Amino acid sequence: MSPSRGRLIFLAVIWILSLAYYVECSFLPRFSEKITVALTFWIFTLLVVVEGVGQMRAYRADKKAGVVAPLNFTAWLGDKRVQLSLAVVAYVVLIPTVGFYAVSFLSFLAFSFILGTKRWSRVVLPGIIVLGAIYVTFTVLLKLTLPAGFLF
Repeated sequence: MSPSRGRLIFLAVIWILSLAYYVECSFLPRFSEKITVALTFWIFTLLVVVEGVGQMRAYRADKKAGVVAPLNFTAWLGDKRVQLSLAVVAYVVLIPTVGFYAVSFLSFLAFSFILGTKRWSRVVLPGIIVLGAIYVTFTVLLKLTLPAGFLF
């Protein structure tokens, strides 16, 4: 995948996530909170458009020069950057329905294996320790509730 194509995909994913946050924040009760999020979103959108136009020009120049190969979907999914990006998107999407602790643990496992960890013993115990520390810090000490879903 060419760098310009990868950057365009990354920009699209980040913008879609920011759009979802913008829509969610439109229900905030105070006007000052809404306007802050709205201004930030529209400034970010302007920056994405400017960067996107630049990346489109670079992509077209690469394509004209014959540098860009057709998109091979299986090779694209084999790229660790793509796998990590998809894992992050899945993490964000699944937290409200499945629950913070379950999704965080599964994401910790996924991130570790994507980055090359081969043994379960090097992943499971640190994952449990990190989530235990998060639980003690937020739930026990700070008395905050993290998103709960149908799992823990």
